[in-house]
Amino acid sequence: MKEISIILKNNILIPIEEFRVLDRYSSTGRMWTLIQRPSSKNTPIITQRTVEYIFDPEALLIFHIVSQNILAKWDTEKTRYLKPYEEFEITESFYIRPYYNW
Repeated sequence: MKEISIILKNNILIPIEEFRVLDRYSSTGRMWTLIQRPSSKNTPIITQRTVEYIFDPEALLIFHIVSQNILAKWDTEKTRYLKPYEEFEITESFYIRPYYNW
């Protein structure tokens, strides 16, 4: 079965409808370090910890109906076996790597 991973724009202020759909239709994936590398050299690189939510395609459609809070999405299989310090490019300026609290 194909799974799709998403990262939310805002993990803190989640409306109740969105929370219910996350709770019912998704599973929590890995903890990631999200890296934003802007194309401009004068802009700093931004990193933050974030959680991955995993959906099947039909459940993600339901989530799209109640939420505009998706920052990024990708095929879960592409990141399933990433090693520490390996990065995956989600978009031109967003990358993720596994978060490890050494």
